[in-house]
Amino acid sequence: MVGYWKTKAAVRAKVTEAADGSFQMWMEGEKYPFPGFPRSHLLFGKLSPLKHEIKTRIFNESWANLEENKPLDIKDALDSIYAIARDCKYDMLPYFRLCPAVKEMYKNLSHEQWRDILAFIMQEDDAYRWRFQWMSQYLTKKDPIGSFDKAMEMLEHAEIVGDMKERVRLIRRVMNELFKDPIIAQYWIDFVRNSDLKKYRLTKADKFYFRAKYFKVDFPKYEY
Repeated sequence: MVGYWKTKAAVRAKVTEAADGSFQMWMEGEKYPFPGFPRSHLLFGKLSPLKHEIKTRIFNESWANLEENKPLDIKDALDSIYAIARDCKYDMLPYFRLCPAVKEMYKNLSHEQWRDILAFIMQEDDAYRWRFQWMSQYLTKKDPIGSFDKAMEMLEHAEIVGDMKERVRLIRRVMNELFKDPIIAQYWIDFVRNSDLKKYRLTKADKFYFRAKYFKVDFPKYEY
């Protein structure tokens, strides 16, 4: 596990180019390079309202509708999300600079707008990227929808913080409802079946840095 934080508040870092063209960051004294190049001005800047709009308009509002037995309608939400995403266009890294797992995601998402949005979020926010990579071990091409539900169930168990467990339950319930729409379901099925799922798996470097977060990276092999 990354260890500089045990003795100091910060270390020097150097951004380099990996063999595949993606960015990686070497931190002084650490065993592996950090996958990607965190850009805090985006994480706390333009990316923040985009993630907030998705969480509020798609997931929170859909949950409220489900509680009231109302049908889900995300069309207006999509319009507002796409508008915010357009403002982020020039901050999105080109394909060849993306982390390997994000490249595989980008290549297999057939919906152009959501391809750009999800790649942007996964590239800039490693907390989301690593969780997706972790749950990918449970995805199967035979049953993309059913295996998604299983993956989300396992993800909830691997979360440590109660708020994150609730967020996983929120996403799981709403996505399972959205998958009842055959168009949305087919996007997901095609994405899973066209992907090389092994390319989403956490690497040693991913796990090295992921273990510093509040998450049971080695669950269920090791319970803690």
